[in-house]
Amino acid sequence: MAIEAGPQTEIDRIIARATDLERKHLLDYISYKDALTLVDTEVSQCPDANLKQALETMLRRVSNLEPE
Repeated sequence: MAIEAGPQTEIDRIIARATDLERKHLLDYISYKDALTLVDTEVSQCPDANLKQALETMLRRVSNLEPE
């Protein structure tokens, strides 16, 4: 009995065509962006206005950097 794959997204198709090194970089980048989104969500819920502003500034600076 064969297992059928679900519908592929564009990112699935790109990953499937990528070389191993390209795939690693792409998955690292996706993980990096997911982490930034999670941090952004947490920062937005910070009750201390001064701390929230400082964290938002740091997050903006970090989000402009690319993962190594």
